[in-house]
Amino acid sequence: MIEDAGSAIAASASMSTLSAATRTLEHDIFKDGEGGRTGRSNENSNDSVPHQEKLLYGNYLKLDKLLDCQKLVTEQHCEERVHDEHLFIITHQAYELWFKQIIFELDSIKPLLDFEIHSPLIKVHPYFRQPLRIPCDSQDMNESNMFQITSRMNRVVLILKLLQEQVEILETMTPLDFMEFRGYLAPASGFQSLQFRLIENKLGVKNELRVNYGKQHYQKVFEDPSAIHKIQESEKELTLLQLVERWLERTPGLEPHGFNFWEKYQNVVKRMLDQMEEDAKKRRNYSLHFWTVMTSPT
Repeated sequence: MIEDAGSAIAASASMSTLSAATRTLEHDIFKDGEGGRTGRSNENSNDSVPHQEKLLYGNYLKLDKLLDCQKLVTEQHCEERVHDEHLFIITHQAYELWFKQIIFELDSIKPLLDFEIHSPLIKVHPYFRQPLRIPCDSQDMNESNMFQITSRMNRVVLILKLLQEQVEILETMTPLDFMEFRGYLAPASGFQSLQFRLIENKLGVKNELRVNYGKQHYQKVFEDPSAIHKIQESEKELTLLQLVERWLERTPGLEPHGFNFWEKYQNVVKRMLDQMEEDAKKRRNYSLHFWTVMTSPT
């Protein structure tokens, strides 16, 4: 009982601390008259906006529109709505919002990796006393961007993991529950998700590796000309895979006309193996020596 009471007190204290931290965070973000936790000047604060137009949580997130997007078809065609259709809509809308964030991240990463590679030049590295010729690009990639690139790519990976976990929520709806309203959704299909196709193209999925939907090219499911145009434009862009490959191809130390890394590496390994062989030959094999003594004529 004491342990249970102690656990309850600890849990209550943790909840109180969490609640206080949440209130502090909300106050820092949305408080009036100061720059909030961004540290910006009052010129950009809510005090410079007329009272009726001040930024509030609801209008900042456009919740009036966002929360009004769940229109159940069973409310229109059935005497009584199907309860699980609401979950179905919410889940897929959440997917599309996360798809939008993934596209936003990928579109910010690709320019950081997009640079031109020119013929390698030769320069003297200031670290060495003796001049050492090493290759360099006439337009080097800014390697300081790598933190942003990896950070945003990690974010994309975490979003994809979250999307996978969302399936478990959808699985609380049984197949029979789904069939109660599935007939009203035809011919709608997840294959018609424009953003999902854009993500595939931006990552580098090749057309020849695609499985045709209904024995047709994946573009055929889209009837909106603007959607087709976006897909076609995404197919023309350099993909993330191509940009990463190009970044790897310009990695210093791989150019044969400058500092040939692989040749130096092979030479070092060969010297190491030769030294090991020489050491082995110098060591005395006592078993062999004893056998030689015993079998040699006296």
